[in-house]
Amino acid sequence: MAPWDHKERQGPHLTAGVLPHVCSMGISIWDPIYAERFHASREHEFIHVMEGETVIHLRRGKVKAISGDTLFLRKNTIHRDEFLRASAFKVLHVMFRWDEYDGFISRDVNAQLVGVPSIEKLKIREMAMAMYGLFRDDRPFAQEMVDASLYNAILYCVGAATAGDRPSGGGKPAAEKRHAVIEEAKRYIRNNFGRPLSLSDIADHLGLSEYYVSHMFSEESGFTFSSYVTQLRMERAAELLHDLKHNISEVAYSIGYGNQAYFGKVFCKYFNCTPSRYRTRILKVRRRKQSAVLSKQS
Repeated sequence: MAPWDHKERQGPHLTAGVLPHVCSMGISIWDPIYAERFHASREHEFIHVMEGETVIHLRRGKVKAISGDTLFLRKNTIHRDEFLRASAFKVLHVMFRWDEYDGFISRDVNAQLVGVPSIEKLKIREMAMAMYGLFRDDRPFAQEMVDASLYNAILYCVGAATAGDRPSGGGKPAAEKRHAVIEEAKRYIRNNFGRPLSLSDIADHLGLSEYYVSHMFSEESGFTFSSYVTQLRMERAAELLHDLKHNISEVAYSIGYGNQAYFGKVFCKYFNCTPSRYRTRILKVRRRKQSAVLSKQS
């Protein structure tokens, strides 16, 4: 293995306890030559594939992993890595000690992890890169934060891997829980699109990351966050323009746009006419209807 950006920590934790203890971490490029022989590590391994494809051959069976997949290897596990493409195989590689490994991570976890939904893989990647960012930081208690971050990543991976085999909290399958999260996000947007609203507001409300919410929202609803908000605002703007009590700047402000010119630009793109032109059309339709009514009465 040829380290690309790798370092080790020599902390006070000589043995692992309740939390795992990260010994080393780095973004590495694995050389195909390294894969020609079976080998084993003295520490447990957390491997997040960033680029490339591999098949890890074990004494019993094998597992294929591609970009976005995450794998675990127990210490002293004899294995060989086969690379499926000529390009380098780039990974975030974590070596760690943990007395509780066998109690948390099953032997078939890798076969389960490579089959989890893409939205779960995106969340795991986000957690892995956040952990790497902490590892590179020299702030006080960085080691403890990294260990806790790895622990959280392990729990999330195990939860994602087993979600398809059993109901998750509240008796709902994982897919139903994701759907419920998106419905709550939509409800929050519908109740708050009248003010400036950002993806971070939704993420904070749901207790999730912006990156995770953005991808889950698109995958589950078929809309991006911004397009969904725009649709709600434009539909409301069209309703308000029917009421002549509201001038255009008031309409813009009431649906979360502090700038009337920007509101006009978005409205024109959505309805293919300016707000004032839209209102003119409404008035023309009203006059025609009124004229029709008067002609019938006369």
